[in-house]
Amino acid sequence: MIYFDVTKTGAAGHRSGLTRVSTRLRDELGGAAHGVAWRVRSRRFHPPLPEPLSSSDWFLTAELFAEEERPGFTAWLEASSGGRAAIFHDAIPLKHPHITWPQSVARHPAYLKLLARFDRVWAVSEASRAELLGIWRWQGLTRPPPVEVLTLGADFCRGPRRTPTPAAGPPRLLCLGILEPRKNQRFLLEVCADLWAGGLAFELHLVGRVNPH
Repeated sequence: MIYFDVTKTGAAGHRSGLTRVSTRLRDELGGAAHGVAWRVRSRRFHPPLPEPLSSSDWFLTAELFAEEERPGFTAWLEASSGGRAAIFHDAIPLKHPHITWPQSVARHPAYLKLLARFDRVWAVSEASRAELLGIWRWQGLTRPPPVEVLTLGADFCRGPRRTPTPAAGPPRLLCLGILEPRKNQRFLLEVCADLWAGGLAFELHLVGRVNPH
């Protein structure tokens, strides 16, 4: 059995990238995955995991976490008898702290150290894998777990697709996502400005919440 971590994503209302990765991965695992969430008050997962886990059981998470947010989680990792696996996304909070949410910046060093206690880690890209291994070397970890690349898939919803009739007027380019420097909207604006200066007629629409930091 795969015990799949839904501590944050299970109740998340905002469809962030992390939420979509976790949700779609759990959907694809189907009946092989059983959702569990960490409870701060009881310092254990709910529904409770079998104790001990069998050698064929795995705990799998695509979330971000730290002992401060999940009191008792470190002790659980150390005592867990089953396999422990995690999806690693990136090290942006450490590489670009000036454009990252303060909570994420504060969490990431502890998160990366906890990640080293897992039995297996999958990075979402070769660049992310290199970042993680480099940070672990910098942190002085001598025996990190194996890290392999598990490339992100397409985020299809499996619903019927519609081809709308093009509206009158110039073409419209839609950029959907949080508005902040790491999403490269500034570069997009510069490219569009060059195209507009060259006489190309189109509209650019940026839609998304704004990073207040």
